[in-house]
Amino acid sequence: MSSPSKSGQWIHVGTVDRLDESGAAITFDIDQSRFLGGFVIKRGDQVYAYVNRCPHNGSRLDWVPGELFDESGEHLICATHGAVFEPETGKCVGGPCINQALIPLAVQLKLQNIYVEVLPSLLS
Repeated sequence: MSSPSKSGQWIHVGTVDRLDESGAAITFDIDQSRFLGGFVIKRGDQVYAYVNRCPHNGSRLDWVPGELFDESGEHLICATHGAVFEPETGKCVGGPCINQALIPLAVQLKLQNIYVEVLPSLLS
């Protein structure tokens, strides 16, 4: 869970009960006009959120909305070119964007509700 920033807008994206260790994810829109979205995942007791955009070429990671993990369930994977990311850090550990990372989004949990901070820089 991250501390709020004074410059961002917090949006409600769902509830924690929609997430589990099997790789379930919540996807959401950030800017529909630019096809920009985000996703939330859970690992252990932590909830993580990222912009749903591969640093390699800007495409969405998911094959189908919400399907972001590889077959093992251990790593996030980009559907376009197979880049592999650590869920806890967003760092690319394999594929065409090695050592680059997904853009993280701050997360707040309030009574099982998940809020994600969208910074103005993502909307411009």
